[in-house]
Amino acid sequence: MSLAVGLALTASAAAQTTNTDWNSFLAGSGLVYRAVAPGVGYASMTYPGKPHPVIYHVVKADLNDTSIRLGAIRSQMADNGDMIADTLTNMTALALNQRPGCRLVAAINADYFGRRVHGGHIQDGDPIAFPNARSAFIIDEDGRPSIAKLKMAIELRFGETGAWHAVKSLNNCRPARNAPDTINLPSAWQQFTLTDGLAAVARVTSRLPEKIDARIVGIPAQGSCVTNPGNCLLVWSARPEWIACMQTGTVVTVRTGITPTAEDAVTGGPRIVRGGRVSLEFDLEGWRPVDAARLKAANPRSAAGISHDGTTVWLMMVEGRRSTSRGLDAAELATLMINLGCWDALNLDGGGSAALYTPMISVVTQNPPRPIKNALAVFRQE
Repeated sequence: MSLAVGLALTASAAAQTTNTDWNSFLAGSGLVYRAVAPGVGYASMTYPGKPHPVIYHVVKADLNDTSIRLGAIRSQMADNGDMIADTLTNMTALALNQRPGCRLVAAINADYFGRRVHGGHIQDGDPIAFPNARSAFIIDEDGRPSIAKLKMAIELRFGETGAWHAVKSLNNCRPARNAPDTINLPSAWQQFTLTDGLAAVARVTSRLPEKIDARIVGIPAQGSCVTNPGNCLLVWSARPEWIACMQTGTVVTVRTGITPTAEDAVTGGPRIVRGGRVSLEFDLEGWRPVDAARLKAANPRSAAGISHDGTTVWLMMVEGRRSTSRGLDAAELATLMINLGCWDALNLDGGGSAALYTPMISVVTQNPPRPIKNALAVFRQE
C-alpha cells in the first residue's frame, strides 16, 4: 500500500504531473516543482502506461541559498544501546530543534539497518557509527555535499603521554567478545549496564572537531546501571592494558580521523551515478550477489543526488509493490536521477523503508510505515 499524508493544502501542493511516454517519464519531462520553503521544491509524477506504472516524488534543494543546509538525523537510542526504529515523520518531529534557528523542511530515509545502521553515521560532527565499504552521502563543515566512501579512525589515550589505542567499537552499550573495548560519546549514550570488564565515566573538559579531552570521574561497580550525568564519555574494556589505566582522575583523550572531512554523513549504497553516467557499483562496494540481485529488481526506491557544481541536491522516493506503481530497478533509477540533473547519486534503503517527508506531504510505500533508523534532512535557517 502507499500512503500520502499532509495538511489541508496537500491536494494542490501534491498535484501529480502525468506523462504517457516512458522515455519522457524517465527524462523527468514536464516535472513541476512547488515551493516547500524558499530554495526547496517538491514535485511528483505518475506514469500509468506500459511497460509498467510508476509514481515518484522528488525534493530539490538549492544550496546557492545560503540559508539551506543538509544534515543527518537519527532515531533515539534505547537504554541498551540499540537505536529505536521509528517512522520518518516521528524522526523529523524529534529533529525539528536539532539546529538552533533552523526548521526541517524535507527528509528521506537513509541507510539499511539492523540493531544499528549498517554503515557510517555522523551527526553535527559526532561519529555515531563506523562506516562500511559502501558509499556515503557526506556534508562537509561548509555545507558542501559529496558522495564517496567514508573512512573513520578513532583512537584513545590514557594520560598525557600514554600510548594510543585503536578503538574498534563505537557507541555500543552491549559490548561483545568480538569487541573487547568501546567508547560511548556524550551524545550517544544514556545508560550502560556493567556486566563484565571495567567501565569508566569521564567528564569532557575540552572539545575540538577532531579531539575530545575528558577526566575520569567515576568507576562503576560490577552489575551497576550507569546513567550519563551529562557531557560524559563512557569507556569500557575487558583488556588488561586498558583496565590498568582506568582510574579516577586519569585524563582520557579521544581523537578522530574522518576522510573525507564530514560534519554529517549517512551511508547507503550502492553509488548508482558517477560523473553524470550510470554506474551501478555493487562490486566496488562488496555487495553479495544475492543482495545485488534484489536491488537490481524493480522495487520501491530512495536515492539522493548532487549536481555537477554541488549546488543542487535531489531527494528521490519511488513508490512500488502495488498495482499503480511497480517501482524502478537500479538502472532505471540512475537514468532518472541523471535526467533530473544529478552528476553523482547514491541509492538508499528502499523497499518498505522508502519514505519522503515535507511539511506539505509525507509519502511512504507501505501502511503502516516501516520504522527506520536514520535519514538525510534539509534544514532552512529562519
